[in-house]
Amino acid sequence: MMRHFAPLLLLLGLVGCSTTYSSSKQAENACAEWESQKVIIGYEAEQVNKTYGSRWCKQNKKENEFLGYKNHKMEDGTWKNKEGKEGRFQIVKRFRY
Repeated sequence: MMRHFAPLLLLLGLVGCSTTYSSSKQAENACAEWESQKVIIGYEAEQVNKTYGSRWCKQNKKENEFLGYKNHKMEDGTWKNKEGKEGRFQIVKRFRY
Protein backbone atom coordinates (compact mmCIF):
# COMPACT_ATOMS: atom_id res chain seq x y z
CA MET A 1 0.00 0.00 0.00
CA MET A 2 2.81 2.42 0.88
CA ARG A 3 4.37 1.94 -2.58
CA HIS A 4 1.36 3.66 -4.11
CA PHE A 5 1.98 6.79 -2.05
CA ALA A 6 5.71 7.06 -2.80
CA PRO A 7 5.30 8.93 -6.15
CA LEU A 8 2.82 11.31 -4.55
CA LEU A 9 5.17 12.05 -1.66
CA LEU A 10 8.05 12.64 -4.08
CA LEU A 11 5.93 15.04 -6.13
CA LEU A 12 4.85 16.95 -3.02
CA GLY A 13 8.48 17.21 -1.94
CA LEU A 14 9.54 18.63 -5.29
CA VAL A 15 6.68 21.12 -5.39
CA GLY A 16 7.62 22.30 -1.91
CA CYS A 17 11.08 23.30 -3.17
CA SER A 18 9.83 25.86 -5.68
CA THR A 19 7.59 28.89 -5.71
CA THR A 20 6.30 30.82 -8.72
CA TYR A 21 6.56 34.62 -8.69
CA SER A 22 4.83 37.10 -11.00
CA SER A 23 8.10 38.65 -12.23
CA SER A 24 11.80 37.91 -12.47
CA LYS A 25 12.51 40.79 -10.07
CA GLN A 26 10.23 39.28 -7.41
CA ALA A 27 11.90 35.89 -7.86
CA GLU A 28 15.34 37.51 -7.66
CA ASN A 29 14.39 39.39 -4.47
CA ALA A 30 13.01 36.22 -2.88
CA CYS A 31 16.19 34.33 -3.73
CA ALA A 32 18.32 37.17 -2.34
CA GLU A 33 16.30 37.09 0.89
CA TRP A 34 16.83 33.33 1.15
CA GLU A 35 20.55 33.78 0.38
CA SER A 36 20.89 36.38 3.15
CA GLN A 37 20.39 33.56 5.69
CA LYS A 38 23.75 32.06 4.68
CA VAL A 39 26.52 31.05 7.04
CA ILE A 40 29.84 32.81 6.40
CA ILE A 41 32.98 30.67 6.58
CA GLY A 42 36.33 32.40 6.99
CA TYR A 43 39.76 30.83 6.73
CA GLU A 44 43.33 31.64 5.77
CA ALA A 45 44.87 30.19 2.62
CA GLU A 46 48.29 31.11 1.27
CA GLN A 47 48.49 33.99 3.77
CA VAL A 48 45.23 35.48 2.46
CA ASN A 49 42.02 35.65 4.47
CA LYS A 50 39.10 34.29 2.47
CA THR A 51 35.39 34.10 3.18
CA TYR A 52 32.65 32.09 1.54
CA GLY A 53 28.91 31.96 2.03
CA SER A 54 26.94 28.74 2.36
CA ARG A 55 24.19 29.91 -0.04
CA TRP A 56 24.07 31.63 -3.41
CA CYS A 57 21.63 32.27 -6.26
CA LYS A 58 22.01 31.93 -10.01
CA GLN A 59 19.54 32.91 -12.70
CA ASN A 60 18.47 30.25 -15.19
CA LYS A 61 16.86 32.34 -17.94
CA LYS A 62 16.07 29.31 -20.09
CA GLU A 63 13.75 27.94 -17.38
CA ASN A 64 12.58 31.34 -16.02
CA GLU A 65 13.91 30.74 -12.54
CA PHE A 66 16.56 31.56 -9.99
CA LEU A 67 18.29 28.55 -8.48
CA GLY A 68 19.18 28.51 -4.80
CA TYR A 69 22.41 26.61 -4.08
CA LYS A 70 23.38 25.53 -0.56
CA ASN A 71 26.35 23.76 1.01
CA HIS A 72 24.99 21.67 3.89
CA LYS A 73 28.41 21.10 5.49
CA MET A 74 28.90 24.86 5.83
CA GLU A 75 25.50 25.27 7.42
CA ASP A 76 25.76 22.39 9.88
CA GLY A 77 29.27 23.36 11.03
CA THR A 78 31.12 20.29 9.70
CA TRP A 79 32.89 22.14 6.84
CA LYS A 80 36.69 21.92 6.84
CA ASN A 81 39.22 23.39 4.40
CA LYS A 82 40.46 19.90 3.54
CA GLU A 83 39.87 17.67 0.57
CA GLY A 84 36.69 15.67 1.06
CA LYS A 85 35.51 17.87 3.95
CA GLU A 86 34.27 20.92 2.01
CA GLY A 87 30.91 19.54 0.98
CA ARG A 88 29.22 20.46 -2.30
CA PHE A 89 26.83 23.15 -3.38
CA GLN A 90 23.53 21.63 -4.42
CA ILE A 91 20.32 23.13 -5.78
CA VAL A 92 17.85 23.14 -2.90
CA LYS A 93 15.35 25.84 -3.97
CA ARG A 94 13.84 27.13 -7.19
CA PHE A 95 12.35 30.60 -7.46
CA ARG A 96 10.30 30.46 -10.67
CA TYR A 97 8.80 33.41 -12.51
